[in-house]
Amino acid sequence: MKPTTVELFAGVGGFRVGLNHARLIEGKTVEEPLWETLFMNQWEPGSRKQDAFSCYLLRYNSRERERESL
Repeated sequence: MKPTTVELFAGVGGFRVGLNHARLIEGKTVEEPLWETLFMNQWEPGSRKQDAFSCYLLRYNSRERERESL
């Protein structure tokens, strides 16, 4: 069982990159998910559009959907 975490004020996911043991291999970023993220949030006050969290979701939700389909 993997250790679990939550990300409050997740931004674009920099904390998660560190937990995932990210490294560069032959010019590509490879992340080994060592932790399971149970919850994440991000809120940019005064902005209707949540750009940072949109980036986060694009990066990590697509990977999680890929893992679920295996």
